[in-house]
Amino acid sequence: MDVPIKGKRTALHLAAESGREPLVQLLLEQLNIAINPQDKKGRTPLHAAATVGSTESFHQLLRSGANWSLADTKGKTAIHNALFVSRTRGFVDKKKNNLLHIAVGANDPELVKVIIAHQPELATKQNNNGQTPIECAITQGDQFKILQILMKAGEK
Repeated sequence: MDVPIKGKRTALHLAAESGREPLVQLLLEQLNIAINPQDKKGRTPLHAAATVGSTESFHQLLRSGANWSLADTKGKTAIHNALFVSRTRGFVDKKKNNLLHIAVGANDPELVKVIIAHQPELATKQNNNGQTPIECAITQGDQFKILQILMKAGEK
């Protein structure tokens, strides 16, 4: 399953960009394939999910440890792609979690900083449960660094 398809793309690239989160999960958990393979343009499965706005696959890849800072051959990371999609057509999952909610759920302080720096307005958006990203960080526990970042951003 980890065998490259056309252009060094893998089954994980294809599953991520098609929004097939259960398949993404199966590939990662059951078949234990590499999470960060890069195609001939340097794009990872996280890039693929971000580019098409496949939020559930994007979230699953982040939770599973995908490296969001890997750049493609043009110097763009998956987060660049996700921020672009967020600005142009919205990047929200079925529960209306935005990109910042997803970063909080992945418990990644550095990713939270990057998103806040580019789209601070996401900090006040609520999901279907009426929770902002800071409220999600509080309820998920053990996210002290993320709470500090979000609270500091709210002071500006």
